[in-house]
Amino acid sequence: MQIEWKEKELRCLQEQAVDVIYQEETSEFIVPDIYPDAAKVVEVTAVCCQRDQEVRSGLMSVSGSFQTTVIFLSEDGEETCVQNVFLPFAVRMTAEEITDGAVGHAEVRVRSADARILNSRKLMVRVSYAARLAVYAPYAMKSRSYDGGGKVQLLQTEEQQYVPVAAAEKTVTFSEPIQLPQQDAPVQKLIRVRPSLRCREQRLTEGRAVWQGTMELSALCLLQNGQAAISSIELPVSQFLDMDTEQEEASLRIIPVLTEFRMEEDASGAYLLTAGIRYQAMAWGILPVSVIRDGYCIGADFQAEYEQVILRNRAGEPKETVQAEIALREIPHKALDCAVWVDFPVCRRGEDEIAVGTSVSAQTLCCDENGHLCGETVRADVSCSFPAGKDTVCYADAEPAGDPSYRLSEKKVLAPLQFSVRCMEEQTLQTLCGAQIGEVEKKRENVPSLTVRRIPAGEQLWDVAKKAETTVQAVREANGLENDLLKEGMLLLIPSACE
Repeated sequence: MQIEWKEKELRCLQEQAVDVIYQEETSEFIVPDIYPDAAKVVEVTAVCCQRDQEVRSGLMSVSGSFQTTVIFLSEDGEETCVQNVFLPFAVRMTAEEITDGAVGHAEVRVRSADARILNSRKLMVRVSYAARLAVYAPYAMKSRSYDGGGKVQLLQTEEQQYVPVAAAEKTVTFSEPIQLPQQDAPVQKLIRVRPSLRCREQRLTEGRAVWQGTMELSALCLLQNGQAAISSIELPVSQFLDMDTEQEEASLRIIPVLTEFRMEEDASGAYLLTAGIRYQAMAWGILPVSVIRDGYCIGADFQAEYEQVILRNRAGEPKETVQAEIALREIPHKALDCAVWVDFPVCRRGEDEIAVGTSVSAQTLCCDENGHLCGETVRADVSCSFPAGKDTVCYADAEPAGDPSYRLSEKKVLAPLQFSVRCMEEQTLQTLCGAQIGEVEKKRENVPSLTVRRIPAGEQLWDVAKKAETTVQAVREANGLENDLLKEGMLLLIPSACE
């Protein structure tokens, strides 16, 4: 006779593929005729716009372009020249596990951007970047139980599974008139704008994921007095996404990425900002899972089929803010601006901890003692560690935690970073996936109604009852036990099973 389980499906998402891919794009451009010969590169700003994203069987891809602005000086050092260059990119991740209908999340981070002069009329610009792609598919997790009772004895336990429970995506486009703040002199021209998205709050409430933050614009302007100045503009940005989950205590992560960005001057001298943002939300929650660990049948053969199940339980989400100290090669006369690029972190396991590290690049923009623009890109490695057991699985991230600052007396840039780690304790369980009871019952002749056993080390109450072909409840009642905990060397009365 085949035992029929009572099964319950728990809806969640299953990770199919995750990878971080490193690439770079290059392009050459000719110095326009309106500019004199190029002599020195000052700064390269790269804005990543992720326009297209696709997930299909065996493949996930993301494509877009880097909108780069190259600032360079003429040979006499008197003229600041600007050239905008678009570098298209495409990243592909292939994996047999990826299925149609899966959900993909992509985040592309600039690691560095630079340019070099090939000759006085030709330059080459390069962007190095990393893309983290992740694919999740809808999945029905099975929770098994059995209510038959009688001679069939099953060891059923309630476990917890920490899994992604819902995902959502939303793309919005908005236009906003921008007025540059007043400077010491009127603005002659806008050289470049560097946008960044900063999160203030993200929360999950009543089935909605809410993201609130700002879009911060760092605008480099050339004034009519010949000086360069930075205008900082901050715009409030917020959005909500409908999530298909009822879990209010779920852990939420929303990744906003730019899909387009441009600023255009109008006839009044103001600027119109047009920006597109794709919000990618993922919620992780705890699902209660009923599993059947073992079984037997009193007085009859019990043929069991087992399978291994991997369970992950939430072990914490530690966060730590670290101050990255990045050394400069030169002491700037006047600091104007600084862009910080943070690479995706890498986890390394120690005996009882997880070390999380990443690389940070700071692109500085300054003025020398003659008022000419100058800059350099410097890099440092930053890490921190968190306590973790040997069976802990970690997902780590690192993001800027504030604006960078200069410590000129020490030739350093200070950049606050926040490391966040999602930790899960992983265990592998052997569970029953099927069982069949023999039709002919085993003979139980000359079986005493009561026996005495001394408990060896490590034996559980379930093991005692299974060996004696009785029930756990019968052993517990015969010995007046309040729970199933046994001590080594205990003497137990083992009653035979009631017919």
